[in-house]
Amino acid sequence: MSLPNRLQLVRGRPFVQALWRGLLAAALTLGLASSALAGEPEALDPEGHPLPVQAVPAARDGIVLYTVQAGDTVYGLAKRFGLKPETIIWANEALIGQPDRLRVGQVLRILPVDGAYHVVQSGDTLYALARRFGVTVEAIVRCPYNHLPDPDRLRVGTSLVIPGAKGGGGVPRLLHYQGPIPADALQGTGSYIWPLRGRITQRFHKGHPGLDIGASRGTPVRAVDSGFVIQAAWDDSGYGNCIIIEHGNGVRTLYAHLSAYSVSAGESVEKGQVIGEVGSSGRATGPHLHLEFIVQGEWKDPLLFLPPLN
Repeated sequence: MSLPNRLQLVRGRPFVQALWRGLLAAALTLGLASSALAGEPEALDPEGHPLPVQAVPAARDGIVLYTVQAGDTVYGLAKRFGLKPETIIWANEALIGQPDRLRVGQVLRILPVDGAYHVVQSGDTLYALARRFGVTVEAIVRCPYNHLPDPDRLRVGTSLVIPGAKGGGGVPRLLHYQGPIPADALQGTGSYIWPLRGRITQRFHKGHPGLDIGASRGTPVRAVDSGFVIQAAWDDSGYGNCIIIEHGNGVRTLYAHLSAYSVSAGESVEKGQVIGEVGSSGRATGPHLHLEFIVQGEWKDPLLFLPPLN
């Protein structure tokens, strides 16, 4: 008897069928519990049964779900689906503040257009939402992905796509500081420290205006000198989560590919203060810190300023 026929015979036996169904049910229960605890979106059929989440095509007619695969990044997914990285983040609360912490098997919402995702809460009005997301009421009402039979009375629990949103709708946080540096802002000392302990994986050279320091994801990153934060935001050029500190002496330092930041633009930081964590956000092949020194508008080798390695 051939192997396929033997397998068919075994699966046809009552006790094996029962065992097979039991194992599938247990696996499904564990999967649903995991998703529920993580607060992640679930794919359900019309009868409420979970569906397997498949790869999402680039062309979409509405909000769809995507299962994170090995090697996925927010930047890569945004490029694949023709969206801005912020859109991927703003549609998935678990990514806000830590956009590179994707897990294989994690389920993400993928919006059909750039913008944000919002579930209507008690007390929400279109006017309030428009102000919160920096768009017009008309933009929300006319969005073909929103079903609003009575725009004056939003139904609690309704999912909305906010096209062209200027933010994720969370607590406002200053990302870029504009204007003169405050007189009381901390000034740099001109003496620098290493931002973390790690292994140099790429040195400064033409085409690479900084120093790459490899370290484990989540390793604290410290300010190399005291100064004033002028940026703590996502950078579309490939740097991902990026912090820039103005040291007030003609020197700026840049910290890229962070997994999270612990400072905001517009605040002073002390030398050695933790400002973020190592990650691989943006275009990065693995967790590391990319450090740049910009002196009088020119990029310089950070090793010229940092103390010698022991």
